[in-house]
Formats: sequence, C-alpha cells, structure tokens
Amino acid sequence: MRICWVVSEDKAGMIAQARGLAESLQEKLEADNQDLEIQYRLIKGKAPWKYLPNKFWPTGVFGVDLVDGRHFHEPWPDIVISCARKAACPNAEIRRRAKKAGKDIFTIHIQNPGIDPQKFDLVTTPIHDGLTGKNLVETYGSLGRVNRKMLDDAANIWREKLEHLPKPLIAVSVGGDNKVYKYGASDMKELARGLTKIVGQTGGGLMVTSSRRTSPENTNLLKSALKDLPHVYWDGTGENPYFGYLGLADYVVVTCDSANMVSEACATGKPVFVFHVNPMRKTKFEIFHDHFETQGMTRSFMGQISNWSYPALNETAEIADLVLDKLDWLTK
Repeated sequence: MRICWVVSEDKAGMIAQARGLAESLQEKLEADNQDLEIQYRLIKGKAPWKYLPNKFWPTGVFGVDLVDGRHFHEPWPDIVISCARKAACPNAEIRRRAKKAGKDIFTIHIQNPGIDPQKFDLVTTPIHDGLTGKNLVETYGSLGRVNRKMLDDAANIWREKLEHLPKPLIAVSVGGDNKVYKYGASDMKELARGLTKIVGQTGGGLMVTSSRRTSPENTNLLKSALKDLPHVYWDGTGENPYFGYLGLADYVVVTCDSANMVSEACATGKPVFVFHVNPMRKTKFEIFHDHFETQGMTRSFMGQISNWSYPALNETAEIADLVLDKLDWLTK
C-alpha cells in the first residue's frame, strides 16, 4: 500500500485542487492493480511565521500546526501533494526530513510556491502565474476533482430530481467577495436580469448554486429576482447538487471571482459564460480570463446564450499521467 499525503490549508478551494490530483493518481494506480491511500494533513499557520511571507520561513521549521492536533512524523508517505503558498514550506520540509531518514518521496506543489521550485520534484502552476523552471508544468486552469466520470455519475443521481425543469438546463455557479472582486446589489440585479433574458430566449430552466462566499444579502436578492422563473436554488442546505448541476447542464453561467469554478465549468465541455464585474485592482485574474476566452472555452455573459464546442478541460488527469511517468517505484 502506497501512501499520499495531501497538505493544504483548511480551505475548500485549496483542498479540492490537491485532492483532485491525488484521486486521479489513485484511480490510475488502481487500474494498474496498485493501491494508493490518501491521507489529509490540514494546516494552520503558527506565530511568528504565519505573519511573514513563506519565503522568509526558516529552513527546518514547519511554521504550521495541524488542524486536528497531529504532527508531521514518520512513517513518511510515498507522495506529498500540497497546494498554495502556506503549504509549500511544510511540503519541502517533509521531503527534507524523509530524505534524511533514508526515504525518497515524490513531492508535488500546486500553484506558485513562493519558494525555490527546486525544493519539489514537480510544481504545477496556471499559465497566468508566469513561472518557469525545468521541473515546472503549466496549466490553463485550476486542478480539481471534476472529470467526465464524476459529472456523469452525479448527473445520474440528480436527473430524476430535476426532471420538472424545462430544457435546456442552465447551471449557474455564483461566488462572492474576495480580495479582487466585490458584488453589490446592482451586480446581482444585473446577473438576475441576464438570467431572466436567457430563460425567455431558450425556454429553459436554471440550476443555481451559491458558494460559501456568497453574502446572505446577495443570496436573498437573487432568490427573490428568480422566484417566478423555472429554477432550483441550492444555498448550502442539504445535499450538495453542484456536480450534478454541472453534469446535467447544457450551458453554464459562472461568476468571475473563482478560477476553480471557471475551470470546473470548462471540464464539462459545454458552453461556459462568465459574468464579469469590475475588479478592485488589476490582478492575474484578468490574464486567467483572457486565456480561457482565447482558447475558446469561455465567453462573457451578456444575457444571451449561444452554442460552440471545445475539448473539455482535463488537466488534472494529464498532470497525474506525468507524475506516474516519473515514479520509478511503479516498476518495482
């Protein structure tokens, strides 16, 4: 039995990326009659290092505690996958300590680590980060758990529950405020007007999900604006239908604030429309969206629906294949 540690802050978006790659590796190894157990090491920063950029964290000091009170110690895993900057130093330190104990492990970091990429066996970052290096692989979108099989399985679970909605089905993924974007009432009203137009245009039904970052005020405003349209609205209560909505969708509308949500939408291969609001400052988000539009995966949401096709985003599986090519213990 091989062991894979997923090291991440306790944030859904970060965990999803590392978990998605770990699960893809697990699935591919199982197809080769090999077992991989995934274990989670969720972290939180500790003083004084949590107040400093991780490039200043001293070598040999983790700078973090595990959320569940456990510690990093032997037996060391075979693979470590970390995501986001705060998890980079712990991953590099695990590699150093394991090597000192005589065990070679394969370490992967997702996103810009903020420290020397050579401290890892592989670093994978979205192209808008602009990093270069011999052990670095670029992707267009965020890694994640969404793939065709997951979407089909979820669609089968939710199909009967959504039979009452008219076709075509339009999935709507609504995010919320972050450091770059802030959604006011006027933005939600504009989104609602656009959704009302496309229901009128297509005669279809809406499948709407909110995120943890969607404010109660915006949730209530959107619910009220859509109440006379054929729709379902999931706001965090009960079983999460998110993957089912994506799997059943003929079209997807997604707000611009999450690279994860846009990437997951593009894993469907269906037309994806991004609802844009003005950023509070210029960031890599704009480069990210430009890349997706240039590649023909997304278009701006202007209250109209159209059809086009593109290869469904499948970058997590592609990175998993690359990792497996590098793992020499596969042949042992």
